[in-house]
Amino acid sequence: NVLLDDVSDRKRNGDLLDELLKVTGGSTGDFTRFSPADRQYAELTSRLWNEFWERVRGYPHYAAYKDLLQYDLTQLFNTVRYSHLVNDNLFLLNLIEHDNYSPQGMGLMSFSTVDLMCSDRFPRHELAALREAVWHAQWMARIGNLITTWQREIGDGDYSSGVFARAAGHRDLTI
Repeated sequence: NVLLDDVSDRKRNGDLLDELLKVTGGSTGDFTRFSPADRQYAELTSRLWNEFWERVRGYPHYAAYKDLLQYDLTQLFNTVRYSHLVNDNLFLLNLIEHDNYSPQGMGLMSFSTVDLMCSDRFPRHELAALREAVWHAQWMARIGNLITTWQREIGDGDYSSGVFARAAGHRDLTI
């Protein structure tokens, strides 16, 4: 997530982001049109994601949770896409969308699904309750992230944070 988020927020390279997002799902991206530095970055990202998929496919309950993991990762990377869209057009920034998309960027749902792939004792009838608890934990992590990163994000030119969305929504800050 960090590797893709940096391409979105710091490099502001939507084309590279699109190709890297293909890699996260197990496909191959076409990086031939990018600079040598971007190709090297893409190679590292591809190696890491290939290793990730190689490992999770070997987990005992991969088959039971693979669709859920793919869904969770889609939500995670939807947050990266949303952040990129906002930073390309700050007039999109609003609290409702931020609060709906942003918490997924913490990745706790994905991590919990990977944990389930390794758990022999989890009672599947508790899955909904677990995901609700993880959702709240994910939100708490997001709040901590917002509080600790917003000042640094000014220097990065990343205004997709909820701090900015709330300030703009309350008219304490204009776009």
